[in-house]
Amino acid sequence: MFKKYGAVVSVLVLFVAAASLLVRLCFNQFPGYGLTKMALATGYLVLAVALGALDSRLGRWLLLGFACAWWGDFLLIGPGNGFFLAGLIAFLLGHVCYCIAYATHGPRWSVAGVSYLVLACPGAVLVWNLWPGIPAGLGLPVMAYLSVITLMVALSVACIGRPGASLLVLGAVLFYLSDIGVSSHAFGDAPTVALKWLVILYFPGQYILALAIPVARRAAEKAARAAVGTAKGDGL
Repeated sequence: MFKKYGAVVSVLVLFVAAASLLVRLCFNQFPGYGLTKMALATGYLVLAVALGALDSRLGRWLLLGFACAWWGDFLLIGPGNGFFLAGLIAFLLGHVCYCIAYATHGPRWSVAGVSYLVLACPGAVLVWNLWPGIPAGLGLPVMAYLSVITLMVALSVACIGRPGASLLVLGAVLFYLSDIGVSSHAFGDAPTVALKWLVILYFPGQYILALAIPVARRAAEKAARAAVGTAKGDGL
């Protein structure tokens, strides 16, 4: 166990060291809010590990998504479109990890398909409104990102009825809404910029996803014990 948690601490130290080096090389000045933001980002990583993320398949995939999101949080602080694109890619990879986490949690695929089609409608409206403000070269990455995060929310809805589903859905929806806030602030005109306040939902969403890990794990362990008991009963 010490080796397992020691490895996590080592990775986190490397994250901080690499981020500090990037700040030294690429930032004219690290903004004051950046320290608070990264402290909160480190918090959801630490919380996930403390709640047993390493002990379940769902938890491990969510933890990997948190690690990608940590880098996304850091890179979006950076100057210029290059850092923005790098942050977008980091979050995109994080959402891929979340999608895999949900996919391993027993979703109903028909529900996922219908949910995706329903969620794609407001997503298409958002892209239509933001498109004029999206810089050249970022259009396809933004569309890819929106497609993946929409799939993440659809898969979370498809997990309703599974252990921890309410927290998994709530965390996914809050993350989705916060990304609407980020994109509206970055690319929108006056009417859509009003949505920028949705960004405050991001950290609550991440922490709620972390809280889902022990709930799902305990339910799975209980189901496994019940299955063993049933098998023993059948063998008598």
